[in-house]
Amino acid sequence: MTDVIRQIIWISKTSGTDRYHCITHVGGLAASQWKLTLNEAIEGIEEKGWRFYVQIKGSNVWVLPAVSPAGTKYLKTAADSSEPIRLLSLPEFPRSVMQEAAVELPSPSPRTRISSPAAGSAAPRR
Repeated sequence: MTDVIRQIIWISKTSGTDRYHCITHVGGLAASQWKLTLNEAIEGIEEKGWRFYVQIKGSNVWVLPAVSPAGTKYLKTAADSSEPIRLLSLPEFPRSVMQEAAVELPSPSPRTRISSPAAGSAAPRR
């Protein structure tokens, strides 16, 4: 299997005002459209070695799990200080993606070593 590195280009969010907890899903395009719940994406990063990034002004920036002041996990970019401002600026899922089932991304090979990206380091171009 190959490393799982995906660009997040869409989000789904609630109408709530809590910036740490309003993102419910993330997704994008690879060979096909994919969509994961926030918890699936966090679990994939922490337990399966998945890596996600967003494109900001032409540069790729890693997406990382973080812990809110209330003690719950959320996603933010390496360029964000605490609130997930850059993820929240992404467009919402198109209607066609919202109606599709979530996609299971594969786990990386057990022999593949994936190191944590340095804060602000660029994701590889794919």
